[in-house]
Amino acid sequence: MNRCIVPAACGEILESSLNQVRCHIWNHAQMPSYGSLMVIEMGSAKLYGIVAASGRGPRDATRTPHPYQKTEGELLRDHPHIFEFIVSWCTIFCIGYEQRGILMHIPPPVPPSIHTFVRPAGREEQELIIASPHFVHRLFAAGADQGIAPEELLLPFLKDIDPQSTPYRAIITELSLIIGSDYRRFKIIINRLTASNHTHPA
Repeated sequence: MNRCIVPAACGEILESSLNQVRCHIWNHAQMPSYGSLMVIEMGSAKLYGIVAASGRGPRDATRTPHPYQKTEGELLRDHPHIFEFIVSWCTIFCIGYEQRGILMHIPPPVPPSIHTFVRPAGREEQELIIASPHFVHRLFAAGADQGIAPEELLLPFLKDIDPQSTPYRAIITELSLIIGSDYRRFKIIINRLTASNHTHPA
């Protein structure tokens, strides 16, 4: 992937607060992955967030889905209209924002506007966040208050990062500082990372 390519928007904000936003995803096939990094453009600022929840359901509460005993491909062929009544959504937890080239791991000054577009982060944006491990503190400090399980978001976020890289080591160091004397909790997180085919650097 070209480092400078900016991915296309995949949805828009329908609910917004300083800590998280709820987005409508336009295309069911473009649902962002749990734990993936997302970007929200706010004028001269960029808001960064991690997908903390997602789901699909009926657009109208009075139109509940019924079983057809068919695959999705068969439904698209025989009953394509039913997909018009299904919506996809995701919740994005805000881990910081960038303005005038400065990245701050704090909530934005104001919530993003309703109907603002959201998109996956590009390669350079991912590297920017990974290189600044202080987002881990934001995740653990504010995540629990928002009903977010910090470890559950951090694990998928780390899965594609080289465990021998400097950014990965810095994130693990930041995590150990945040957890402090709770060695058992830290050990469990590292074991889960190792089980995901990652080796914790010594």
